[in-house]
Amino acid sequence: MKSYPQLFNIDKNYTAINHGSFGACTREVLNYHIALQKRMESLTTRFFSLELKPLLTESLQYLAGFINAPVDNLVFIRNATTAANAVINSLTFRPGDEIVTNNLIYESCRHLLNHLAVDKGVVLRIAKIPFPACKSEEIVAKHMELVNNKTRLVFIDHITSETATILPVEKISRELKAYGIPIFIDGAHAPGMIPLDLNIIAPDYYTGNCHKWLSSPKGAAFLYVDPARQENMIPSIISNFFRKGDNVREKFYNSFFWSGTAIDYLSCCAVKPAIKHLAESVEGGWPEIMKRNHELVIKGRDILREMLDLEIFTPEEMTGSMVTFLLNSRGEKDPLIGIDKLLLSLFEKYKIESFITNLYNTDRRILRISAHLYNREEDYARLGTALKEIL
Repeated sequence: MKSYPQLFNIDKNYTAINHGSFGACTREVLNYHIALQKRMESLTTRFFSLELKPLLTESLQYLAGFINAPVDNLVFIRNATTAANAVINSLTFRPGDEIVTNNLIYESCRHLLNHLAVDKGVVLRIAKIPFPACKSEEIVAKHMELVNNKTRLVFIDHITSETATILPVEKISRELKAYGIPIFIDGAHAPGMIPLDLNIIAPDYYTGNCHKWLSSPKGAAFLYVDPARQENMIPSIISNFFRKGDNVREKFYNSFFWSGTAIDYLSCCAVKPAIKHLAESVEGGWPEIMKRNHELVIKGRDILREMLDLEIFTPEEMTGSMVTFLLNSRGEKDPLIGIDKLLLSLFEKYKIESFITNLYNTDRRILRISAHLYNREEDYARLGTALKEIL
């Protein structure tokens, strides 16, 4: 299986198997981003007044085609967590209102909803999804059985962060339509990992990061909002162009377009070059990239499964380009840094970047591996050898 390390800036002295956490920008797009920043700093008034908005619009239109969504329903945003905050803070909640979610949502969103529960008296109804996950039909049922006439929102991940599980968001979204209950889908990992068609999923709110599997610079994500819900949207930062425009779409776009002087905008301008560059670098384009990364992470799974005698991991039918294993040990955090000592040892002694933490609400260690174009089978064998020595 061909790898493409030359496309990235990965340190040659390290083995990187944690694309899922922060992504990695390609050399070409990073150079484009730097050149754009130099261009911005050469004449800032000209750039911000005349050049920025057309660049963002072009990039957003290209992204819209990639995820099959009307561009009028999209805005760029800093990251998926910012999008989640914007949606929650745009909705009106009263004491006793309920939000249906599950135990696998991303930690920052867990804090967001817990704060909402304390601050507004919202009741969180949490579907318990085991690890490894049950069948799709059971996951849908676990969420829908919690929905009632007090439910104001369903809040779920498309691909869970800790357990790397693809959830049946399309089925859940479809069932909620009958009740008129909105759904927010945190698709932080989805763009570029799996085929994404927002016209089919038809969510009320959806967010996805572009700096992960699309490999754009950091600080680039999108927020999709159904037209019927755009009028009430409030950005996390209210600035100069808040609700300016002649119609709902213009007010929605302008509210999110500008949040003050920053370079985050340039990362969003680089989304189109990021998508195009990888598509043109791999024969077969994005379908081949997704297929290749999925097959590689399955091979990585099998290598680690055999080397470490691991039996509990992400179900293959719910796997994209990440797999999570349950390790046969208990988590132990470094008191100074706050990360698992096993992860710290991998990085410092073996020069391996991976992802190790505790399965939520337990002390059981989990290991998550990722696959992107710079990865090879030997990366996972090296990780397996290191873990065998440590454990």
